[in-house]
Amino acid sequence: MRWFVLRLGLIMTLTGLLATAMKKEAPLWSVDLQKRFRLDTFGRIISARWTGEQGVLFLSPDKVLVYQVNRLRESRKLAPRSKSGGAGNFALQIRLMDAHDGHDLKQLDLTTDAAQSSVAALNDERFLVRTGDQMFLYSADFQRLAQRDLPLKREAPTETWTIAVSPSGRELALVHAQIFYEPQLLMDGTVMNEGKAQTDVEILDPASLHTRKQFSLQHALAFWSLLDGKFVSSDPAHSYSHGDVGTLDFDGLWKPIMTGFKIEHNACSYHMAAIAPDAVALFGCDKLIGLTAEGQKLFSREDVRASFNSAVAKGDYMAVECGRYRVTRSDPSGPGYFQTVPDRIEVVLIPKSEKLFSVPLSNERTYFAISQQGSLAVVEGTRLRLYPGFSMNGRPMNGAR
Repeated sequence: MRWFVLRLGLIMTLTGLLATAMKKEAPLWSVDLQKRFRLDTFGRIISARWTGEQGVLFLSPDKVLVYQVNRLRESRKLAPRSKSGGAGNFALQIRLMDAHDGHDLKQLDLTTDAAQSSVAALNDERFLVRTGDQMFLYSADFQRLAQRDLPLKREAPTETWTIAVSPSGRELALVHAQIFYEPQLLMDGTVMNEGKAQTDVEILDPASLHTRKQFSLQHALAFWSLLDGKFVSSDPAHSYSHGDVGTLDFDGLWKPIMTGFKIEHNACSYHMAAIAPDAVALFGCDKLIGLTAEGQKLFSREDVRASFNSAVAKGDYMAVECGRYRVTRSDPSGPGYFQTVPDRIEVVLIPKSEKLFSVPLSNERTYFAISQQGSLAVVEGTRLRLYPGFSMNGRPMNGAR
């Protein structure tokens, strides 16, 4: 109880200083996606898998793209089902806008299923689209260049295909995971059973989607990120994290990274995001750490006012979603407990995590992306906001006019 009171007092004191800790910027422009494109709110209740298939990304510093899966307003006639959803009643709606002023550039609607759909950016404004059990490569002018099937074996209760692109856009991987049963660990870390899984990894040519290399693992990876020429991951000898992080090369060989800390398996375990061709960000609760594949610590932050929830990076810039703590009660006479609520997105300069600017958040679900020049795109509810990149002296960078 004493710890709770001391931490509460510290959080309340430091939170009062937060408003002046960093410059908050106004958006260059914003657009209501529902009014312009008839998209649903991005804050909708995630009641089924397809309702969470939505996002925002930059194809280049000049072009920003949003996508969302929606149920078709008019049901289609029954027809044989294809790998991408066939004659189903869902559409992946893609909208491309000019990052300078938000005017509409291109639109694309693709039939998909009620399960998995996504869009990922490559180099040269090319992008990948997943609809159901298929993946397509598109050019900058929305021409389809190549495609790959993502077949499901349907032998395990949990089976996923994950598409990964390295921060440089030069590496592309497909990770096919089958989890037959999960590992079981006690609260003290004692392993009751190792679980059973199979992970098949393919390294693809981003220009053709042809397989360049492939390897298999006899476990699932507890966490991983794709860098240039390698992965950073948990130890593939287990389907759970026991505190080690290492590099996994494209031959399937894993080597531990020698660091002075462990990624603990607890309520505040770290999550991972690739932030550079050879570096990752580790974040969880009030800690944020930048780490190279060689084990060098780029930066380290610990802020009891904040919880670091997610991170994305491009070029020299990283955007971090931060929550703040508040004390709440299930009923007026009940005990208090900590809860995190959305607070802001910080844009920082890599590799030292120098803070450039922040934008406030109000919605529980936020989608955001960072451009090569530090511009920030944020979707909350039905509105997309674009914030221009800023240098340390506060002057707009080339991403804004």
